[in-house]
Amino acid sequence: MKLRTAALAVPLALAVSTPALQADGSGHHRGRAVYEVTITNVTRDQTFTPFLVVAHKSKVSLFEVGQPASAELEALAENGDTGPFQETLAATPGVHGITVGGGLLAPGQTTTMKVEGHRYDRVSLAAMLIPTNDGFIALGSAGPFGRGLQSTYAPAYD
Repeated sequence: MKLRTAALAVPLALAVSTPALQADGSGHHRGRAVYEVTITNVTRDQTFTPFLVVAHKSKVSLFEVGQPASAELEALAENGDTGPFQETLAATPGVHGITVGGGLLAPGQTTTMKVEGHRYDRVSLAAMLIPTNDGFIALGSAGPFGRGLQSTYAPAYD
């Protein structure tokens, strides 16, 4: 499967809040952060499988448009199976945190997920479009976030 942007991007409202830095026992911040990702499905008829959300360094990429998809991304896009992608990402240098949502996200619904990472991390996410044979929605390498909220729309890929 060669990745290409679908003709119609699927509008997905995504808001990522300012990282809450975690302090060590002495009250000093050690560069760890918790990213709160709120995803709203603003489509009319498109349901999403559980989202895979990843906090990572800027050099890490879940996919590249125009290049063949990895077997792990294919499993997510074709079956909604996040397991293989999770395993690969967990072993990837520069990946600091991975979270998977708990259920389907129907039109009009919102879900909030937290992913632990490092200060200045990027956040990426992906989920399968239901019902499709290999379509998925993804946001690659959003951030850095600074203070406040950042909102964006995520495109669909085929």
